[in-house]
This record gives sequence, structure tokens and C-alpha cells, in this order.
Amino acid sequence: MAVTLPSVYQDGTATVAANGIVVTGQSTLWSNAVLPGDFFGVHKGYAIRVLSVDSNTQLTLANPWPGGAQTAAHYEIMLCPDASRMQETSRQLLQQLGNGNIAALSGLVGAADALPYFTGSGTMALTGLTATGRDIIDSANVSAAQTALGVSDYIKGLLNDADASTALSTLGVSAFIKTLLDDTDAATARGTLGAQAALGYTPVQQGTGVGQGANAIKIGYDSANARLKATVDTTDLGAIWTDSKGTATLGSPLFVKLPNGLILQAFALAQASSDYSAAFPTAFPTACLGVWFNQTFGITTSQFIGISTSNITKTVFDIRTRNISNGGTVAGVVSVPVIVFAIGF
Repeated sequence: MAVTLPSVYQDGTATVAANGIVVTGQSTLWSNAVLPGDFFGVHKGYAIRVLSVDSNTQLTLANPWPGGAQTAAHYEIMLCPDASRMQETSRQLLQQLGNGNIAALSGLVGAADALPYFTGSGTMALTGLTATGRDIIDSANVSAAQTALGVSDYIKGLLNDADASTALSTLGVSAFIKTLLDDTDAATARGTLGAQAALGYTPVQQGTGVGQGANAIKIGYDSANARLKATVDTTDLGAIWTDSKGTATLGSPLFVKLPNGLILQAFALAQASSDYSAAFPTAFPTACLGVWFNQTFGITTSQFIGISTSNITKTVFDIRTRNISNGGTVAGVVSVPVIVFAIGF
């Protein structure tokens, strides 16, 4: 007695949306009965090819469902005969074999330690494959491939590090050096090293001369008094004398102002009087501390010229010249050439 196989599967119900491609089954066993290539929808006069059987209760269609939406409704799937399936599968296989790849492979002459590879569409050639190459291809993982290449465990560990910091640790680089290497610019690196920026000039070397100690010498500007000051360790040496704080005019009259403000003056006088008032070539800013004389008047061995002063101010002073003759006679003398020395501030 001949057995007739079913040509349609319709157990349970099916749900599909309009224009949908997913079909959901209720009380269906599609995994055991339906294959890709069967046709869903013959109950509505459609034949939509089944693209895949996802489970006993889900199908995916090759094209959108053209009918209206149905929910848990009757359905039919037309099962394709095995002969039709075999015929279609054979057709697809022959189509694939006809692209020239199989012919290209069969056209190669095999050789030891050779591997076929494609040189283009439908064309192939052979390339050498050494024992090491076969070992690499045969490696189960990256570590095994590295071993086949002769990579040491140390280098494998380095290559396996997740980031640069871990790699530097593997290389034995200290945390300090890693911080230095990670600095984004020279200024940051100097900060890490505790170094100062380039001075831009050559500093004075201290503490290396003959008889010199290693004391810290500090020179700075006292802006309140417009002067340079020096300190050794913590001992204040006071102001440093510089030309900028003093002036000098060498000649006649002579004028010297020292950095501390002290002023020296020297000038010549010769007037046709024995008692007169004379002015300083340059007035002292505050006061004159004293006036001294050196006379250049030619005298004999029996004669003495005496010079005195009084009423000294910062601008003028009085001068008196006297002639003391042998025997004690004192009289005024005129036109005595004298050199005046004055000190003030």
C-alpha cells in the first residue's frame, strides 16, 4: 500500500502583520515539519517563500506578507517536494562552481610546502609555506603563535600589557620616571624634577674661590631706597655702593658724591680782601660738616699765614687770612691763594 506524504502543513494557527516578514505560530511544530524554501500563505492564494525557520513557533519570510494582518488565524504552508529541493540545491551548487574558482584550484600542480592563494577572480597560484608558517597557522591562540615565532615569555608579557603604564612597569621603569615620561611639556617635566627654568644668563659662581666658604650669598634690589643690598646667609651687609648712587667731577672745582650721600668738594680761592664770604661751587643738600684750607702763598721763613673760617652754612662760609710776622705782629693779608676742602651731605 503506497504512503502519501502531506503536501501542506497547517497545524495550529499563525499571526502575521500586514507587510510583515515575521510569522508567529500558536501550537505549531515548524522546526520539524517546515524547511526554508517552503511557501507560506497558500490559504490566501499567496506563495511567500520561507527564508528561515527560526523555531517551532517562528518563521521569517523572504518577502513582506502582501495580505492583510491576521491574528491566531488558520494558515497553510505548501511543502516543497524533496525532488524540487534537490533540483534547486543542485542548480545553486552548479552556479557557484561555475565562477571559475574550482577550475583555478584544479589547474594548480601541487608541491611540497606550498599553499594555494587567489591572485584574482577565478585565478590562483602557489606560495611557499614553511614549517614555521604551518606552526603559526596551526597555533591555537596568539600566545602559541608567538611561541612559534620564538618570542620569549618576557616579550609576550610586554606585548600582552593592556596599556603603556603596564608596559613600562614590565620594563622595570619606576613610578617617578613614568610620571616624567607622561609630562606633556618641558615646564611640567621641570616641575616633576624640581628644576627651575633656564635663567637666560650666566649666574655668578659662589663659594669656590680661595678662602671662601659655602655660604649663601644673596643680592637684591631695595626698591624703597633705590639701592642694591647684600646678605650672607642671614647677615645683612647693607647697601652696595654703585656708580648709580654716586657722582664725581674731577678737575677744578672737584666734586665727589659717595653712594652713601657724603659729598667732598675742593676748589681754589684768591680775593683782594682779608675777610670775605665765599660760596661753595655746589651747595650741600643738607649741611656742610667742615671746611679746611691749604694756602699756596709764597712766604719767607720769618712769616706765617693763618686762615680761619666761621658761619658755615650749606651754601656759604666766611674766610679770614692773617699775616703773622716775625716778632708777633698780626695783620690782615689780601689776595692769598688758598685751596678749600669741604665735606657735607
